[in-house]
Amino acid sequence: MNHTLLIVDDELTIRQGLSSFHWEELGFKAVAALEDGKQALEHVLSHPVDVVLCDIRMPSMDGLAFAKEVWERKLPVTVVLLTGYKDMEYIRQAMRYGCRDYLLKPTRFRQLEELFSHLKQELDAKWEAKEAPDSDDSVIRTAKSYILSHLDSVSLETVAAYLNRSPAYFSKVFKERTGMQFSDYCQQERLALAKKLLDDPRNQVQDIALETGYSNAANFARAFKMQCGLSPTEYRAQEMTHFNKN
Repeated sequence: MNHTLLIVDDELTIRQGLSSFHWEELGFKAVAALEDGKQALEHVLSHPVDVVLCDIRMPSMDGLAFAKEVWERKLPVTVVLLTGYKDMEYIRQAMRYGCRDYLLKPTRFRQLEELFSHLKQELDAKWEAKEAPDSDDSVIRTAKSYILSHLDSVSLETVAAYLNRSPAYFSKVFKERTGMQFSDYCQQERLALAKKLLDDPRNQVQDIALETGYSNAANFARAFKMQCGLSPTEYRAQEMTHFNKN
């Protein structure tokens, strides 16, 4: 996955140079390039941003003031500072405000590559951690609701994409939390829906097949009989007999 990056520097040539860097090869997407910390703060308060690469000395609001705002507001943003001065007081303040690192100007591309490669690994690990325990139950509830609403077309990939999770991770969590494989759960819900639809004689078997995710009535009948022991028409006849007796 690509992480979002905001570039902040009051010098146009630097903004342009950083914007043209091959960020996507490192797993980042530069979403905007702004002139000062005030603009940057407004942006991160209204748009989700993973990393801000920010100059220290800027008019209106400098990089340290911006980093302080991010720190005090507990915003989920990683700040990397750019500076033309190797001033230890700047560096100490930057670390105090939770900045991840700093780069000296003029910045070499190799330095950017090394720092952001490490940063990508850290952010990936945090993202995976967010997906774990506390949010898993909510993920499964949402997934089940989505499955029931899309039984005609649902797949592991479509549910994972809807939840913004990787298919492998979602499959693992689904099995852990439900005790069932994703495909088995979908089959179970398709069978339950098929039985419900078969109870109404106005519903044609072909239509039920399409509504439960099968391309044709033959495939549906085969799968239904494997799970239920009866063909759809046999099941319907049995249910109608039972209903008439009662």
